Amino acid sequence: MSYRSSNYRFEEDYLLCQIYLDVSQDSITGNNQTKNRLWNRVTQLYNETKEESMEERSLRSLDSRFKAIERGVRKLIQCIKKVELCNPSEASKQDILQRAKQMFVEDVQFKNGFKFDHVWNMLKNVEKFHDNDSTRRQVCGKHPSDYSTSQSN
Repeated sequence: MSYRSSNYRFEEDYLLCQIYLDVSQDSITGNNQTKNRLWNRVTQLYNETKEESMEERSLRSLDSRFKAIERGVRKLIQCIKKVELCNPSEASKQDILQRAKQMFVEDVQFKNGFKFDHVWNMLKNVEKFHDNDSTRRQVCGKHPSDYSTSQSN
């Protein structure tokens, strides 16, 4: 029988992302560490620093959750870049983000929308999540004006 842990709360996602960034960007041990060592350290630090009300998480659970966060953040960044490529220069950053979130839900894998606003500011500028080559290959499918800002995300 398999054991499935409970869903992650915002505080748990925040702690996981914070620890992941600290461990992966550590200038002494961050470079050239194996994936296994990275996730062993993340798991250990997460479980040592979590609040008492937070569930203890396994390496597999933390890795899986971070992969879900990473997929969502990468996809939203791609959508933002696509909107920026197709968008008139007078659009605000908030307008671009709104249009990108509308584009985001058009992907069947993300039809429920972007679920990681609570860690977005922490992760949006992390180089790991930016795929510069894919941006150059993208072509505008819809004109950004087709994404009305009056729609809800």
